[in-house]
Amino acid sequence: MSSSPFVSVLVTSFNYEKFLHETLTSLANQTYKNFEVIIVDDGSSDGSVDIIKEYTSKYSNFYFYTHPNNENRGLVESMHLGLSKCKGEYVAFLESDDYWEENYLEVKADYIRKNEDVSILCNKIKTIGSPIRDKAVERYHSVFSKETDKNLFGYFSLENILPTFSAVMIKKSIFESLNFDTPIKPWLDFWLWRQFAFHYNFSYTDETTTYWRIHEQSYIKRTKYGLEHRDILVSASNKLLMKDNLFLFLYLDRYNLVKWIFSLKNEDGYKILILFGKKNKIWKRKERNR
Repeated sequence: MSSSPFVSVLVTSFNYEKFLHETLTSLANQTYKNFEVIIVDDGSSDGSVDIIKEYTSKYSNFYFYTHPNNENRGLVESMHLGLSKCKGEYVAFLESDDYWEENYLEVKADYIRKNEDVSILCNKIKTIGSPIRDKAVERYHSVFSKETDKNLFGYFSLENILPTFSAVMIKKSIFESLNFDTPIKPWLDFWLWRQFAFHYNFSYTDETTTYWRIHEQSYIKRTKYGLEHRDILVSASNKLLMKDNLFLFLYLDRYNLVKWIFSLKNEDGYKILILFGKKNKIWKRKERNR
């Protein structure tokens, strides 16, 4: 492996010893070799650390980190720690209860070689253990396959349509530039992808290389958040996105229903920008200051 890996794979671990062997083995067996694995354990109390050390002792491109005194600090702090250790041009994510096909990195590296200026690259997903989640995955596949290399911010207006970190590879420089201060900690991914979608396009490979596991201890099942929490996140995200644009935005979804209105005022008055979004087709009208 070269001294500067092309891809850093970031794995955040917390009490998933039951699945961790399969997760890390899927990384050890990757056909593409120019990558490193950064594993951050967030204060696990089971046998996760012993499993991680088994792999770091065996594979020279696997690296292990913890918070001081092996504290549990949550996903955001674990992401920050892991990202600070990544040396790759791109960062890929594998949640510690998911796993990849052996050609995951090869497929994505090949796509990036053939396509210039890829900011983020997602892929097809198969769910394990939760048929109810299949509908969310089908929507994700439908949107991303037909809208690849296009701006998808309209789709992220009220929901996160990218169901798992384990299907994402992103330019490290872009990921580092995003704001991680989500008001709803379990929905870090929604917070990040709204920011990304506001500025950049998504790319997508139509190959099933990620296996997303849903089980009783899944993060998504352990965090019971509802519509009021979504409203808090979206409102805070809107303010963050608009702080440098000084516009009032009105979003109409694909059914032409008014969803969100929010505003920022500058010293000259209000500037109004109205976005009418239907199936991610955007029309813009900018009115004069008033």
